[in-house]
Amino acid sequence: GIRDIGVTGVQTCALPIWFPNPRTTTPIGLAWLWPLADWPSRDADGAFIDDRTPNELAPGGRLHDLVALGAQFPSTVTWFADPDLLQAADAMTRGYVVLRDGAPVVGDRSSDAQNWLADLRRALARSTLHALPVADVDAPSMTRAGLSVDVIRSVTAAPGIARTVIPTPVQGGVSWAPGGRYDRATANLLATAGVTTLILAAGALPPADGGAITPSGIADDATENGRMDAVLVDTGLSSTLGLPQSTAADV
Repeated sequence: GIRDIGVTGVQTCALPIWFPNPRTTTPIGLAWLWPLADWPSRDADGAFIDDRTPNELAPGGRLHDLVALGAQFPSTVTWFADPDLLQAADAMTRGYVVLRDGAPVVGDRSSDAQNWLADLRRALARSTLHALPVADVDAPSMTRAGLSVDVIRSVTAAPGIARTVIPTPVQGGVSWAPGGRYDRATANLLATAGVTTLILAAGALPPADGGAITPSGIADDATENGRMDAVLVDTGLSSTLGLPQSTAADV
């Protein structure tokens, strides 16, 4: 049989950890793009189709936590927001109706929306908000479906709608690619609408020399209507943020 003999010995050892000399190495700078967006949450009459967005604005909700965390790093975070979400939250502050089991009822998250907007306005007091197209539209799908005019309206109306809610500088001209990529026809259309910056996955514009390393997070993207800046998101670092962090070892 097998006999339990317990611990037979313990040996302490050191694991060598290499870190470059800070005197001779310049760390790579990181820019945090902080998007506030949600699914379009209201019907044509202004009623919320469910409780998803109201719950996400409440303490413990995704949108609530994003603002609370981003506000801790005002000099690091670059804020992006869907004007449709801002407009919906603003409407909630004056009372709202939500559909539950198909029946309209009075919503009970108005104070949470007030607090969320107040926290966001404080966080943006010394920052610039970058407005995503209204409803954060899937521009490639809409372009292929013949809805080019609606894409242009979504882009051009975005800054004005955001400014009605956020009394700080708001810039438009930016579009965040669904899935990290745009086709050429969509890029041309967005340039026509006034988009000057595309946010893409790094793999969407690989290095021209065939190398494996992207030398910069900014690249030029030529269209039929001029050049645009392409901000390349590091998908590896982004996915790391979604890994489990329940223990000190995970962190």
